Amino acid sequence: MPDYGLVAAEELGPTTPQLAPLYPALPWEMPGARIIKLAYEVGTEFIRHTLPAGLARSTPPYGTLLVYDVPESPFGPYRMAAQTLACRYRNFARVYVLQAVVDNPVALAALREVWSYPAAPGTVQLTDGDGEVGGLVAAPDGSPLARFTLRGVQGAEAERVVIDGELTARVPPRFSTGEPEPVRLIQVNRAFALSDPSRAQFTIEFTSSGERYPWGAVPVTNLIIAIDTRADLEYAPTDHVLDYFPPS
Repeated sequence: MPDYGLVAAEELGPTTPQLAPLYPALPWEMPGARIIKLAYEVGTEFIRHTLPAGLARSTPPYGTLLVYDVPESPFGPYRMAAQTLACRYRNFARVYVLQAVVDNPVALAALREVWSYPAAPGTVQLTDGDGEVGGLVAAPDGSPLARFTLRGVQGAEAERVVIDGELTARVPPRFSTGEPEPVRLIQVNRAFALSDPSRAQFTIEFTSSGERYPWGAVPVTNLIIAIDTRADLEYAPTDHVLDYFPPS
């Protein structure tokens, strides 16, 4: 007679290893974060050939570099930089996360596994000077992926600052010979409490580092505006797992 284990599926916790899960279950609270958002126009053909089916481009086509500086989280402090493309899912303004780097390995695993962030290891440096902010996003070997500078920093009204909802593509691993799971779009469920925002002019340069970090592929055609704000963040379970294909 087989002597079966006693652990039910619901007892396994939010992730593995089961004796000490790598990260806790949602919600995740992240007080005192800093968000820098750089908005810029991009080439129309690039965005058409990069957005998933089911997402419509913005007019004009634009993207953002989002930098998250998080001093406190369930994974410890971390920084993330993400290239995104502005889009619409049906009538809702969103951004599609194209690629990202994260400097904390536990945060990297959690953001990839739970929210399907297309994140890879990397570093994000921020330097605050007299009236300006400098930033460097880099691959693990130090190769630059993005350099930016904010100048002419001045106050902004919090109610006019928009941090659009993020969409990611959940691509199931292709490990089975059975019927493949469908690719879906995930809406990252974040709540913001913004404070002390500022706006600025900026410069930015993207470069690639090998095939794994093609950040230089994004063609910046015009600069729009930069936002620098403090925020209390909370990631909570989502109701929005979306069809990948266009609505019929």
